[in-house]
Amino acid sequence: MSEILPQVDFLVFLVYSAAVIYLFAYNTPTTERNLCISIVLCFALWSFCEAYAHLSPTPDRALMWFSISSFGWIIFPLPVLFFYLAVTRGIKPNFRAVLAPSFLCLFLITAQWRGNLVNKVERGPFGWVAFWANSPAFHLFVIYYSAILFFAPF
Repeated sequence: MSEILPQVDFLVFLVYSAAVIYLFAYNTPTTERNLCISIVLCFALWSFCEAYAHLSPTPDRALMWFSISSFGWIIFPLPVLFFYLAVTRGIKPNFRAVLAPSFLCLFLITAQWRGNLVNKVERGPFGWVAFWANSPAFHLFVIYYSAILFFAPF
């Protein structure tokens, strides 16, 4: 098995961590900065867990790391949407605007931990490959991602 991909994932995690430290230390606190930090933190968690998932010795351990990384890849579209709205339209997120999508994220993270999003992993030439489940939660996840990432620029 090649260990290049986990090394790249871990290097990317270090770059994201350095970006978060820079954003915390250098800039004054603003809504945009905080949203940018939350986006980068989601990516950092995602890449860190991907590195350990590919190095896992068993499928159960790899699936556990993919499930932990779900906190990053499920939550990140929300700060992206609110960052876009804050930068382009000057709209700051309020509690009600964050509440409904947060429940959806909580549902999707729970669905991942129950095996309704990524439910199987197999050893590939570069590490573990995750396979998506064919479930209603998966289709809801695709709609959620597509809606936020497609309609945010409009």
